[in-house]
Amino acid sequence: EMQQVCCTVSLLTHFEPAPHHLAWEVGVHGVMIDFCDPDGVARSAVYLPEIAAEQGWTKQQTVDSLIRKAGYCRAIDDTIRASLRTTRYRSTTATATYQHWARARQLMHDLSTQERVVTELQAGQHAHGPRRNEPHSHVLQPRQ
Repeated sequence: EMQQVCCTVSLLTHFEPAPHHLAWEVGVHGVMIDFCDPDGVARSAVYLPEIAAEQGWTKQQTVDSLIRKAGYCRAIDDTIRASLRTTRYRSTTATATYQHWARARQLMHDLSTQERVVTELQAGQHAHGPRRNEPHSHVLQPRQ
């Protein structure tokens, strides 16, 4: 099963207040809403940019879904929608498969091993001084 696993990470950027709850683009912007319901309860919810497009939602459907996601159970009307503080943002995603992860892990292990060898070699040079015919440098010289 691990061979089929992949992980996607979203880096969220370019946060800005939207002048209106519909002032964003489906598939381009993520949306975050904040509002106080009629009982004074503070509520908030957020969707990544791809959610509305994946669901096939319009902007209005997305906003109403966010209001529900925030825990608001009463009827959604224009008064509630007008009270929303809306923030739009963008994201960049990166996806890695298990194979990518395993290769990166091996490369990090190899790099760590190389760094340990260099550190040990450098420590040996400092402890004993450079051997005869060796350069007085901490940089490993290529073989000739």
